[in-house]
Amino acid sequence: MLNGQLKLANYEISKTKKYKIDISRRENMTYDEKEDVYLCKAGRRLTVIGIKRSKSKTPLEEHTF
Repeated sequence: MLNGQLKLANYEISKTKKYKIDISRRENMTYDEKEDVYLCKAGRRLTVIGIKRSKSKTPLEEHTF
């Protein structure tokens, strides 16, 4: 029986140690919701300056930069 759940495209790689300690990944940064900024491990404030949307064979993807 299928339970109706899909794995994210990067699910398997996200479980690796290399992925978890990569300081350049947004997922590994602290997000301050009040100020809408990310804080990197060095304490620098990173703000979103734009969103890039692209169509491919997969559904619409969004990338923040």
